[in-house]
Amino acid sequence: MYEALKLAGQIQTVDQIMVIELHDRLFYEQSGGGLTISGGEPMRQAGFSLGLLQAARAEGLHTCLDTSSWASQRPFEQVLPFVDLFLFD
Repeated sequence: MYEALKLAGQIQTVDQIMVIELHDRLFYEQSGGGLTISGGEPMRQAGFSLGLLQAARAEGLHTCLDTSSWASQRPFEQVLPFVDLFLFD
């Protein structure tokens, strides 16, 4: 088999990602950094992105959403209160 198509990555919950994210809390506090959600297009999974942004905000982390803005208005209205910085490309 040539393995031309191979699954890369893994499915994780918001809680699993936050455990990893919080390992770098000291770095974020010193640098002003935080959680950036990028893609692909994170708004294709708007519910998951919202949950992750809410969890990060609850931990006091700076949040950034890097998006092509591929979504309807409602998902953006939902994530807006939890995003410190939007990057549109």
